[in-house]
Amino acid sequence: MTDPWSELDAYRADVTRLARPIPLAELRRRARRRRSRQIAGVVGAVALIIGSVGVGVGYGAGQRRAEPGPATQHTTPPGPTSTPLTPTSPTTPPTPSIPTTPTGRTDPTTPTTSTLTGTPAGHGRRYDDIPADYPWLTFVQDLGGDGFIEGPGERVELPKLDPCGRRTWNPQRLVAQLTLSTNFPEFSQRRQIVIFPDAAAAQRALDGVRSAFSRCPIHRSGHGFAIRYVVSPPTAAGPTTPAGGGTDAWLAVSAQQRFQGAPALGLEEMRWARLANTVIYTYDYGEAQSDYRQKGRQVDRMVSRMLDTWCRLAGGC
Repeated sequence: MTDPWSELDAYRADVTRLARPIPLAELRRRARRRRSRQIAGVVGAVALIIGSVGVGVGYGAGQRRAEPGPATQHTTPPGPTSTPLTPTSPTTPPTPSIPTTPTGRTDPTTPTTSTLTGTPAGHGRRYDDIPADYPWLTFVQDLGGDGFIEGPGERVELPKLDPCGRRTWNPQRLVAQLTLSTNFPEFSQRRQIVIFPDAAAAQRALDGVRSAFSRCPIHRSGHGFAIRYVVSPPTAAGPTTPAGGGTDAWLAVSAQQRFQGAPALGLEEMRWARLANTVIYTYDYGEAQSDYRQKGRQVDRMVSRMLDTWCRLAGGC
């Protein structure tokens, strides 16, 4: 009978031998040998495939040479005739003219000089773009609180101006326009720069605004409420810029709230200043304000600064 203690000693020796880790050098040697065998196997398989393909190709070529078929005449299908490219001088496409009046008639209201200031319309200058660095936010009042500022952008909403139901100041077919809007519980502001195709189109837009407000001195909304529009006379000169420059056309409109014929809280101050084919439009509304003279002077000073900044950034006035 085998001694159990001797078997246990032998089992312990086998376990100890198997648990001993293989030296690192031996592991690396075995890994290199295994990798060499794998590479050799792959190279051999590739060589075998290439050889079989080559034999097949050679056999096929030999068969084609040994068994010539009937001659076939190949013709190239006709294709488009190529024309050598020769450099041509670039041509500038004609600029489409934008009609300012319907074809076949003349607009008797089209001014040759500004109907607002009497100065030549535009002074021969033309603007094509709004300066990207125009400091819009310096021309609005931010009283904090519950409100928000929007823009400047092309789709910022403007207040609807419709004295006595006549919609006005809705310019179309513009070269460029941007609007900044502020809305707070007790006041709102708009600052807009509009570039028209030419000075005549800009002047017609201002004349349309003047006509709409002048034909509606009192806008009655019912229940004793009304709005009284005060329009600057055609000969009124706009504010000069700090640099001493003036406008080509100027229009000021004050909308004063009335209740049962007496002044009431709430006013709107609107300004339009034209420089050549560009119009700067401002709108200020104050719910708790009634002194339109004081508010008008504040707005005029702000418009003066807007004009001065425009002249500096847009290349002069």
